[in-house]
Amino acid sequence: MKKKQNLMNRFSGRYVLVKGCLCLWILQLGLSFSAGAQTVFTLDDAVKEGISKNLGLKIARNRLSMVQQDIHYGNAGFFPVIEASASLDKSVYDADVEVSTGAVMKNDAAHGTIRQAGLHARWTLFDGGGMYYQYRLLQESADLEQSSLLQTAETTVHRITMAYYRLLLERQLLDAAAERMAISDFRYRVAGEKSRFAQLSELEYMQAMVRCQADSAAFKIQQIRMQNAMLDMDRLLLREPGSDYQLPDTIPPDPLPGVGACLKEALDNNTGIRYQEAKIRLQQTEIRSLRSGRYPKLILNGAWSWYENETDASFIRYTRLFGPQFGISAGIRLWDGNRLDRQIKNARIDRENELLRYEDLKQEIRLSVMKLFNEYTATLEVVGLQRKALAAAQRNMEISREAFQAGLYSSLQFRESQEDLYLVRADLAEAEFKAREAAASLMLLCGFLVK
Repeated sequence: MKKKQNLMNRFSGRYVLVKGCLCLWILQLGLSFSAGAQTVFTLDDAVKEGISKNLGLKIARNRLSMVQQDIHYGNAGFFPVIEASASLDKSVYDADVEVSTGAVMKNDAAHGTIRQAGLHARWTLFDGGGMYYQYRLLQESADLEQSSLLQTAETTVHRITMAYYRLLLERQLLDAAAERMAISDFRYRVAGEKSRFAQLSELEYMQAMVRCQADSAAFKIQQIRMQNAMLDMDRLLLREPGSDYQLPDTIPPDPLPGVGACLKEALDNNTGIRYQEAKIRLQQTEIRSLRSGRYPKLILNGAWSWYENETDASFIRYTRLFGPQFGISAGIRLWDGNRLDRQIKNARIDRENELLRYEDLKQEIRLSVMKLFNEYTATLEVVGLQRKALAAAQRNMEISREAFQAGLYSSLQFRESQEDLYLVRADLAEAEFKAREAAASLMLLCGFLVK
């Protein structure tokens, strides 16, 4: 008896630590309940906050705004180009001038001044459709950037959704660890009482003590995982580190249509496919724009100029010219070393490669949808089975607790019931997480996350 008493005194400090962990968990749980239902941080709250603050989305919106501003007929070359110029030149010559009449003029320091100014206009009337295709390129570049923005938004929503589900999983695992620690504390206290009256062996008492300490350590580790999951959410929502999140107890997996409907929605609405289609259209327009270089160009030219020349190096001391000029010019590229032909061939090869990537992407999405749908339906079945198992494990725990207190169950038998309850609860949380994960990934492929 004296040896057992010394053993109990030796580990009394550890018991205080376990009790402190339990009190801390109970305090946190009480604060969560006192916060009220109105402060529950839902998935919609997380998505709205993340979308409004995400820096990647802001950058994508800015890029789209820049591309949209470029959609203008002036950028495509439809409007004339008007330029203004002016110049002033002064010079000093050693002049020696002789004309046909025999007159000769010599001036070792002949000064000259030339002033000129003008407006010049150049307007391309025809270039084989190049201006039209250039305008189409501007429009399709904006469509491509719009698809990129939608992809960024969907990826952001998916990341926030998965971080939220991960946070909920860690909270559920923390609750399961706290429940296991509380049961271990009960087992340790009952074992201590029985050991005083020699109703329990020293080995069973030691086993209860060891498992109690191990469960306390596991609880602390799970607390760290929970805190890290909260920091991950802080990063996505651009919050200050250490924010508190009041989560619901559970979230049912999102209902989804059948696999056939999911496949149709994925092929019709997947942003990756839409992006690839926009890229193929852009490349086809680039080919047509290059082909326009084979046609002649017709350009209308016009100008108004003013010219004034004062010089001591000529018999004509002063000249002034001013007035309008206009004309039309036409030209065609006859040969450029086959550079244009090579550019067109390379552009066609690029377009063919994008078509191959497009078909490969559709095949990959089909297979991914089928795999995720199989995983989703299977995990839903697992969730149903685990919930039934949880009800049975909870009832088994109640019976084991009463039997252990009455001395009908050994400490090891009670521990088996405790572990069964924890494992079933943890497996249920993991199964629910996998079902939500599969549903979120399916919604991402089908284009349901962002409308």
